[in-house]
Amino acid sequence: MALWAIEIWLVVGLVFGRFSLIQKPTSEKIRIPAPWTAFRWRRSPRPEDELDHVVELLHEIQETLECGALPSPERWARLHSLPPPWQKLTQSTLLRLRAQGSAVLPTLRRLRSLAERQRATLGRARARAAQAQAQAALSAALAPFLGVTLYGMLPGLSERLGAWTLACAGALLLTGAGALWMQRLAEQARWAGLRASERAWVLAAPAGLERFLAQVRSGTPPDLAWLEMVAELRPEAPALAHAWGSTVWGDEAADANSGFERKPSATAPETSSRTPTPSQGRACLLRAGREVRRTLQVALMEGRPCTERVEAVLSSLQEDWDSAVEEALSVLPHQVLKPLFLCIAPAIFGLLATAVFFSLEALWPTF
Repeated sequence: MALWAIEIWLVVGLVFGRFSLIQKPTSEKIRIPAPWTAFRWRRSPRPEDELDHVVELLHEIQETLECGALPSPERWARLHSLPPPWQKLTQSTLLRLRAQGSAVLPTLRRLRSLAERQRATLGRARARAAQAQAQAALSAALAPFLGVTLYGMLPGLSERLGAWTLACAGALLLTGAGALWMQRLAEQARWAGLRASERAWVLAAPAGLERFLAQVRSGTPPDLAWLEMVAELRPEAPALAHAWGSTVWGDEAADANSGFERKPSATAPETSSRTPTPSQGRACLLRAGREVRRTLQVALMEGRPCTERVEAVLSSLQEDWDSAVEEALSVLPHQVLKPLFLCIAPAIFGLLATAVFFSLEALWPTF
């Protein structure tokens, strides 16, 4: 029973958020806490909660500027209290434009739109993956519940308590492994197949492009602005900065070595580009850097402004990322069938067969 309780506690913590078992803070008065208050649950803040604070603050500053008034210095100072990476992003875009006397409102609107779309995408992905997470929690709790129920209903199990405990423990391990597998699949689908070390790219990529636009509008040449943007991006996402390239005039060989997605050939079927792959979200983010760099090359050779083209690439990046997440979530119900049939179903049916065998052996000793 203790093993079942610990396993259910771990799975519930993985499904509904990362929980930590911590001691309660002690007060100044000396008192003896009750045994049940020695530990408590604490859930780490979700990204959606942090984005709510970002959207609220940016919305307040935007409304103040649109009304023709100037935000107070205290409100500008609140930008320093935003969660990372929004704190550094606002400092390198809004505060930089404000210090140089450039237009702040267009960049402010795009930053607010970026935060709102990020919040909506994360919330929608969490809701779409909730079914798989609920299945994972139910699968983890099915083996303990079935073991206790069969022990109380069928005869002969009490006489083979040791063997029945081992059978329940084996079923518990299999269902726990299946539940963790399903939870991992749901988490990967929410992030369009990105690994845990690459999930910072989702915000680092559009944030880097926003920094680039702010630097260009402040008077920095595009090639130097790209160089500064990649240098600021390297501490946040070093692999993404390396893939995008530190200079505008990069060669195609570097793009191929960086993992950019190649264009499909003319003879390839149309359905091949629609097949979701584990690296689909990664290819979407890498492709945005390649398109911006090619746009800058054409703009520099033609001598034309590049801000409108970069804004179009940034908008396309958000749409491509939403599409990648939707496609990854659409195949999630089919992916969770693999742990269901390979881990959970054998454990449950094996536990039922063991219970029936022990009961028949107790009723008919010659069986």
